[in-house]
Amino acid sequence: MIIKRINFGIAILLLALVNISCSNIKDKIEVKPNVVIIYTDDMNYENISALGGDVLTLNIDKLMAEGIQFTNFRDVSAVCSPSRFNLLTGKNASQSKSLLHQFPISDPTFLRWNVDIDEGERTIAHIMKEHGYFTGMVGKYHNLQNEEIQDDIPADADVADAEIQKRIHANYTMLKDKVQKTSGFDYVENIYVNNLHALALPIPMRHHNMDWITAGGLDFLDKAEDKPFLLYFPTTLPHEPAPVSSMYEDDRITPSGMLAESPNSQPSRASVFKRVKEAGLLEESAPFTWLDDAVGVLINKLEEKGVLGNTIIVFASDHGGNRGKMTCYEKGVKAPAAIYWKGHFEAGKKVNGMTANIDILPTIFDLCGIKIDSSENLNGKSLKPLITGDKTKIRESLFLEITYTRAVVTDKWKYIAVRFPKEVQDKITPENNNEYNQEGTKYSTRTPTTPVKVRFSADELFPSYFDRDQLFDLENDPNEQINLAFDPNYQTILAEMKVKLADYVSEFPHSFGEFTQK
Repeated sequence: MIIKRINFGIAILLLALVNISCSNIKDKIEVKPNVVIIYTDDMNYENISALGGDVLTLNIDKLMAEGIQFTNFRDVSAVCSPSRFNLLTGKNASQSKSLLHQFPISDPTFLRWNVDIDEGERTIAHIMKEHGYFTGMVGKYHNLQNEEIQDDIPADADVADAEIQKRIHANYTMLKDKVQKTSGFDYVENIYVNNLHALALPIPMRHHNMDWITAGGLDFLDKAEDKPFLLYFPTTLPHEPAPVSSMYEDDRITPSGMLAESPNSQPSRASVFKRVKEAGLLEESAPFTWLDDAVGVLINKLEEKGVLGNTIIVFASDHGGNRGKMTCYEKGVKAPAAIYWKGHFEAGKKVNGMTANIDILPTIFDLCGIKIDSSENLNGKSLKPLITGDKTKIRESLFLEITYTRAVVTDKWKYIAVRFPKEVQDKITPENNNEYNQEGTKYSTRTPTTPVKVRFSADELFPSYFDRDQLFDLENDPNEQINLAFDPNYQTILAEMKVKLADYVSEFPHSFGEFTQK
């Protein structure tokens, strides 16, 4: 009888434990994961020590080593503005509503720094807010044409003049409010609306301030309290102007004006130089450690709040640096990327399938349990099947676009087409063809004896730059040096790739040469 009572008691205890366990599992399922997106500017593989760089980036290394690294990641538009549009909307830049009032639909769109997020454009912030998230961004935006609406403060204005500082702050406040209205983020602070040279700042104030951006990120995390949150953290580093010189400047310099006191949000700049020197590295590598310190501060803050284990961290660059920037070549579009979720992903896993920045938004939605209506017209795909190992690839090809070039890439082949609007094409002859770059302009010269035909000297890196049709065998020619488009042996492949390109461009409003002719 005693034994029966004991067994009954054990059964009751086990049932209670099962109920508690099920309750905990249910609670875990119902807790929405937080999201932090760190998006750097002009960063190459060699700017990260875990990927072979002569730099000190211990915190980024941690994300790579303990998260999942995407080894075949591309930015589908390899320059600042369209790349950020790709990330924030999950769409190709050609879908931007801002282009409809810039170009007639009978012409190809010109994609460079002109891809805005207009009012009414749906971003990751709009959608996550609808699902209960507190959203915020700090850092570089670059999806707003600020030059047309800001007060044009002279470059040689006196920084110490109180009236100049007042005008700088008024500019900043007006632009910040515009960004908040169009981007959809609840919290918009400590931002650079554009590249430093494009802001109406006196030259002595055109400097990076990683400490100030980080301070904004920490303030946002404090304001999030117990709500699920999305933090978009795009840095100005390591883009020009030379970041090392900025590290020697007053850390109170910001695009909002001179701060009353230093941000003091991360290890001092002096300590960065000291650590870099002790590691036997060049001073020019210091900005990468400066940026890496910001990543470390954010990770530490998440740990202090007790939410690191429930926070998805995405790390990526807007393109692969300046060797191919603003082109569809691999050196421009391929960039480092990783995703980290402590305790949820296989640490150190490498995903080799074809991935892209347009995939970040749908991946986050998938991981957060957010269902997306087909009316959103996303071009990206969720990377969750690659992360979990359910699939080794999610696509057979990927569309790329920038300036007047469009491209399609598969595991083996890449086809690039350059098509100009009629007014440009009418000026080009076989004799002057090499005078017109992929932007459709005769490029300026630095000196009378040293002509610079192409931005970032892409024509020196890629011999077929001026060819209007280009076909590359990426398996045997990863640096895209041999154009097979005019080789009779590859005409079948060329025709197949043209069909793929036509399928992509047909989805967008504007025409692109013969690929959208009816």
